[in-house]
Amino acid sequence: MAGRQTNIRGGTLARTVMPMPGPIGASGRSFPMIWLEFRISGTSVVNSAVVLGVMPLGRFLNAMEIVFREENAAASGRAALRGYCSYRVRQTVEEHNFQHVNGRWNPWSDKAAGTPDDPDPQGPKVQSWDPPYLRMFDTPGWSGYLGVGPNTRRFVSNGVLSDVDATEVWVQQVFQTWAQGEDCFTSAWQDASRKVTWHNSLHLVRANPTSAWGAGGGCRIAHGPMAFGPATQL
Repeated sequence: MAGRQTNIRGGTLARTVMPMPGPIGASGRSFPMIWLEFRISGTSVVNSAVVLGVMPLGRFLNAMEIVFREENAAASGRAALRGYCSYRVRQTVEEHNFQHVNGRWNPWSDKAAGTPDDPDPQGPKVQSWDPPYLRMFDTPGWSGYLGVGPNTRRFVSNGVLSDVDATEVWVQQVFQTWAQGEDCFTSAWQDASRKVTWHNSLHLVRANPTSAWGAGGGCRIAHGPMAFGPATQL
């Protein structure tokens, strides 16, 4: 079996097959959940109002949905109240952001590898457990609902404002995403899948410090890792 990803390149859609991590963990034990799909086209199953892909509808964000599937043996155990009775998604992020000011790239803000980035249980619903599928969507970037758009003068990243004279800003993130299961007997949460690596690259440009922002050539969201730094992306 293979996990799938839908890529957007040059304005066209192409479906590619990605190798799926196997159900055996580093410790040698079998996991009850396997990664099934990394979606970046169409709309989210968790929330059909969320359009997936690179800067969908011109918004300053990228959007994806990850899908895990419960193995048949684990599903049989759950029916008998053995093993895990429920599942959730966990996630970490490493982030390094840059801005182009007066002809040179400068560091802007960052987050260390392994920084928790779990879905907020008190926030809007972004994950669903609909047996045998566990899904989560993510929209890294800036939401238009926060008033961010082409005429925004300065962006905020991790509490740091971009330079007023910046003509490019580049958000670069590598995520680790996996499933956890809730033990039917103890209610303890334990890792239930291998970790899936994916990355987000949001690159915005403008002609001068007073003009409108638009998409740069470095925008993408995809399964797999990425190298950090603007020089590695150009």
